Amino acid sequence: MAKIVVSLDGQIIEQRVVKEDQVVLGRNADCDLVMDDGEVSGRHASIMTVVNDHFLEDLSSTNGTLVNGRRVTRHLLEHNDVIFIGPYRIKYMNAASVGVGFDRTQIIRPLEPRVSPANTQVVAAELDSAAASTRATRARFPKGKLVATTGPSAGNERLIDGVLQPVGREGRALGVINRRPLGCFLTQVSGRPLIVNGKPLGSDPVQLNDGDEIVVGQDKMIFRAV
Repeated sequence: MAKIVVSLDGQIIEQRVVKEDQVVLGRNADCDLVMDDGEVSGRHASIMTVVNDHFLEDLSSTNGTLVNGRRVTRHLLEHNDVIFIGPYRIKYMNAASVGVGFDRTQIIRPLEPRVSPANTQVVAAELDSAAASTRATRARFPKGKLVATTGPSAGNERLIDGVLQPVGREGRALGVINRRPLGCFLTQVSGRPLIVNGKPLGSDPVQLNDGDEIVVGQDKMIFRAV
């Protein structure tokens, strides 16, 4: 179970459990989480559920989306990450990742980082320390690469060196590869099923082994451990 806590000007304005497959954040009235501020785009960002994990995607916003003070396009959310959208701060907590439950009456003191007017630089020592610790942990995770075997890109290699690597396209067939301590895991996100070694990918993550064939739509690729 994941939970987000939204604060504005140091005051908590909303707490909610993330139950939907996708939560759209933005200024438009039809967004799942409405943020009424000129620095926020109409459809600014989204949080997508992938089994017990969630990843944040910036929806080509004007002012960008930051996590722990760093601008991101896509980011696998981790327990206690703080998302910055305009003047709003969204703290992400995931009980599945830490093995504890949430007290729904818990009052959480929001972080109060100092942010430049352009919202491009965060100088809070707490966030810098947390980000450095996260980078060190990720550096130890096993890596991999995808080798294209069909089409004009046949032979091209794509290194999997971040925690999150999207595979395919939204609206067609989309999956995500997560680097974890035990290896690389492929999860179906949306669209037509991805095929691994001739079998459709189910709803559960599958650990990739060296030489596994992945088919995404018309594209075929081989996973190689690094």
